[in-house]
Amino acid sequence: ATPWPTDTALPTATSVPHRVAIDPGHGGIDLGTRHFDASGHMDAHESTINLDLALLLRDVLLERGYEVFMTRDGDYRVNANEEDLLGDVEVTSADEVQARVDTINASGAELLLSIHQNAFWPNGVPDQTVGGPSTFYCADREFADESWRFACLVQYHLVEAIRGMGYDAHDRGV
Repeated sequence: ATPWPTDTALPTATSVPHRVAIDPGHGGIDLGTRHFDASGHMDAHESTINLDLALLLRDVLLERGYEVFMTRDGDYRVNANEEDLLGDVEVTSADEVQARVDTINASGAELLLSIHQNAFWPNGVPDQTVGGPSTFYCADREFADESWRFACLVQYHLVEAIRGMGYDAHDRGV
């Protein structure tokens, strides 16, 4: 059992607004995970779901007095100019990730939440041993304890919300 930190009250910004960065994963030509209906037509994809969730979260945070930085607020890639940001003479998805990291670092944000909907469907069948909510953080930073606490809170509330809607959430942990 994970020793979840407590969150006795909903957080609100102090007199000096804190800046939160929200990174809705994927976008533009990168749709991310896709869902297909029974007739084989794509009826949903990750980049749009991520953006919708990020925009809802942005609005809640703004109402509570936080400053919010979004890596994208529409259906586009952050590295729209297809720049070789890694200097390895080719433009890949790693350059997109670097563009996101660069813009987040330049934003002055104190907290980052990157939103993704991961799925694994070998042979068109969902693999239940792989699926389920998971939250990641970097343990190598000087503020790793705070990052771990935030990751635990996100994971706990995400799993509780999914279960509260009647779904069986396989909690993959932090």
